[in-house]
Parts: sequence; structure tokens; C-alpha cells
Amino acid sequence: MPLTKDSYAHEIINDDTRLQLHFSLIKDGHYFYSPPHWHGHLEIVYIQKGEMTARVNEQQYRLSDNDLLIVNSRELHSTKSSENIEDLPG
Repeated sequence: MPLTKDSYAHEIINDDTRLQLHFSLIKDGHYFYSPPHWHGHLEIVYIQKGEMTARVNEQQYRLSDNDLLIVNSRELHSTKSSENIEDLPG
């Protein structure tokens, strides 16, 4: 079944509305799953070390060390990490 925005949650993010950008940081070594959702901000995911699977609309991506994923606003997406992942220090 195709993914559509009507079927999933609209995530409301209270970031700086002038920038319209969201960073997702994942705690080191912990499994992380973000179910399909969309929002009005651009989202950047950077994998410093480890692996993650991301799905943007109907396309699946496998991210690993030093990969960067940019999700445009209003695109349906989800992410799932492996257990050994490190985020960019914040």
C-alpha cells in the first residue's frame, strides 16, 4: 500500500520558525525508531558512526558512517537505527 500523508501523523515542531529546520539527534548505542510522519520543516540526519535505515516517501535508504540525509518539508519519512549508532555531538 502506498504511503500517503493523509495516513500518518503531522509532527508539529516548535523550532525557530525563521529557519524552518529540524535536527534529529539519537543517543549513542540506543535503538531508535521514528514511525512514518511529516512536518513543515526541513530535516537533516547525520550519521557520525553506525547504521540507520530511512524511508522517504517510497524510497528506502541505508545510511552508515558519515552519511547525511536531507528530508524536505512535507515529505513522509521514517527512520530506524541499528543498536550501535552515534549521533553528532551536540
